[in-house]
Amino acid sequence: MSGLQKAAGLPTWPATLAIGSLASPPVYTEIANVGDISGSSSYTVVDVSSHGSRARRKITTLLDSGEWSTTLFFIPGAGLEPTHTDATNGLQAIYERGDLRAFAIYYNDDLGTAKFFNAYISKFAEKMPVAGVLTADVTFTVDNTMGTGTEAGGPPGTFAPPE
Repeated sequence: MSGLQKAAGLPTWPATLAIGSLASPPVYTEIANVGDISGSSSYTVVDVSSHGSRARRKITTLLDSGEWSTTLFFIPGAGLEPTHTDATNGLQAIYERGDLRAFAIYYNDDLGTAKFFNAYISKFAEKMPVAGVLTADVTFTVDNTMGTGTEAGGPPGTFAPPE
């Protein structure tokens, strides 16, 4: 047994989803609390070994930022109507048009950690229980890469790694 103390895990709640305006640079407005998030990204790895090598050599090529899915719990009174009625920023309208939009996840920690990304909404399934709240199971397909920054500082200067 090591002498290290077990650290508490970093809580994920209360993470929120913010949508970027169409301005440049975008202004982000929180519209929903985020439920459990699942998803992954991956690199394509190729073998670049030469015939004289004793061991295989591999390099990464393209990063696929993939998809991530979550349940959204819409925030009453949010600055933007997140579902049907806002023809520009409503998630249903964005989904129906197939728009690429800027989003952010705010971790609401002491540092103001945020993850910024451009994505298509590739799945949008609302749930409207009579005895409950409006939610939507949403899948975002990320375009390019996700970048970590802060709420105050905004996204990093560039999302893409140098080529």
